[in-house]
Amino acid sequence: MVMLASFLKDPEFANVDSSENESVPFKGTILRTKSGKFASSISEPCVSCTTFNILAPIYKRLDQQNQSVRESDFRAFWLARNERIVDWLLYESSSIICLQEFWVGNEELVQMYEQRLGAARYDTFTLARTNNRGDAASDGKDDGDIF
Repeated sequence: MVMLASFLKDPEFANVDSSENESVPFKGTILRTKSGKFASSISEPCVSCTTFNILAPIYKRLDQQNQSVRESDFRAFWLARNERIVDWLLYESSSIICLQEFWVGNEELVQMYEQRLGAARYDTFTLARTNNRGDAASDGKDDGDIF
C-alpha cells in the first residue's frame, strides 16, 4: 500500500488521505504531527508509542582490539549518550515509551531517566531482566487524559 502525504496549511500536521485505496478498511483523513502523533480528522484522542533499544552501557564495547572495554567504565560517555536519548524521547513526546536494555544496575542513570521523564509527566515502570544481567525493559506512560 502506498500512502501519500501532503502538508496542510498548519505546518504541524501532515495529511494522509486513504480514501483512494480500496484495501484500507477506514476511509478518511488521518492527521500526523511532525512529532509522530496521529489523529483522525474528527478530533479523537491521539496515542503514540516509541520503542527503542538504548544499548545498556555494560554491553557497549568501545575498543575493537580490547573487547572488555565497555562504555560503562566511562561515566562521561554513558551519561552524555543517555542524556541525548532522553532529549530525543522528550522531543518526540510519545504517549508511551518502551526502552530495552535499560541499565538498571546504575542508580544514577535510573534516577536521571525517572527525574527527567517524571518532570515531563511520565509514569515509569521497570522490569529487570532475569539472571541478574544488569539491564531491563523500562516503560513510560504519559499520565495525560488519554488512558
